[in-house]
Amino acid sequence: MEKWEAVLTFIDFKRAVQESASPTLDLPVIHGITGPSYETVMDYLETLEHHAEWVSFDIETFGEEIVCSGLGYKTHEAICIPHSHSNVGRPYWPEKHEANIWKRIAEVLQKVPIIAQNAGFEWIYCWRHGIFPRTLFIDTMTLHHCLYPDFGGVEDIWRKTAAMKNPGHSLAFINSQYTRVPYYKDDRKIWAKKDLGGLSDQRLWNYNIKDVCVTAMAALQMMEEAKAARLWDYYNRRYIKPFPFATRAEWKGILIDVELRKKFLKEAKNVRETIKGEIKAEVGYELDVASPKKMAQFLYQDRKYRPRYHRKTHKLTTDKDTLIELMHEHNDVVLGKVISLKQIKDFISDVLRQPLTSDNRIHTHFKLGGTTGTRWSSGKSILGNGTNLQNVPTAKPRQDPGHDFLRRARALFLAD
Repeated sequence: MEKWEAVLTFIDFKRAVQESASPTLDLPVIHGITGPSYETVMDYLETLEHHAEWVSFDIETFGEEIVCSGLGYKTHEAICIPHSHSNVGRPYWPEKHEANIWKRIAEVLQKVPIIAQNAGFEWIYCWRHGIFPRTLFIDTMTLHHCLYPDFGGVEDIWRKTAAMKNPGHSLAFINSQYTRVPYYKDDRKIWAKKDLGGLSDQRLWNYNIKDVCVTAMAALQMMEEAKAARLWDYYNRRYIKPFPFATRAEWKGILIDVELRKKFLKEAKNVRETIKGEIKAEVGYELDVASPKKMAQFLYQDRKYRPRYHRKTHKLTTDKDTLIELMHEHNDVVLGKVISLKQIKDFISDVLRQPLTSDNRIHTHFKLGGTTGTRWSSGKSILGNGTNLQNVPTAKPRQDPGHDFLRRARALFLAD
């Protein structure tokens, strides 16, 4: 529970004292400008460009389209600019007005420092629409990770079953820490249901307004918390400074030799079947290496190896590190083949069968603070395709068809 000390001391106890001062529940009042006229939108964007120190920015999407954009320069006020009606894709504005609005949004995002939650999502979607935000001021998700690195990686969400161990860095959790805005994150799920008709638009706009304001409220408080903890400079150096490079790497992707990939896929299937046959010949049956239960039975009952337990869950484990450790400890050739087979299977699913973009590239989303601690992680791209490219299966030299194949298969990735 040590990890919760700062939350209890600096947030919960302080809030309890504040709440005890009054018998009434006084919730924050958020002023949201929804369903605005064209003139209201243009006037607000003019104000943002010339008078805002920062802009809190949040988009809502449906499929690959941006359906509305939320912007605000105060903690309790924001505007939601619709781009289409609900989730049916019908344009909200005449074409000329839509073009002018996007041009002004682009100018604001080029000039004013931006606050966002999971800013990489906004950046990538804006780039897809020809808009290029310039300066990231605060990403509340990564700043929260900087303040609470042992609360899990940035992709962890606030689940009831795991909240105490790894509450993560979602806006739902950040909202509960730093604001008194009641929980609202399920509103978007309700909006996505097509049977809501006209209610859907307003529900989404209100949701978007809350995201903008809650992000701003939390960001400014977390900034002061980071400064008090002497982490503000660290945050800018280790999270903000690498952000544009990580985003560009995701956007560009890695060029793949398509013909070589087809050749390797065919060879990989043959290698997979060869190794499966060798394992079956050794153990007397077809071992399901993808099943933790079957592998635990093989290791701890059939092989009678000393049981290994997961450090956190304290349950029997058959993970990669365990297999490698047991292979070396017992000089177990079969486990070497099991490791190779698992690597081949992963390489087929994660690389050789991954969809490519039209320019034959594979992408990955680099998560700053993607782990418990400071190490990055990677996964499927915000662009909608790609995979984890930080841990592409590789192999050390060994007399094994799987290892030989994986060493040669790295030629798929073309440096450009």
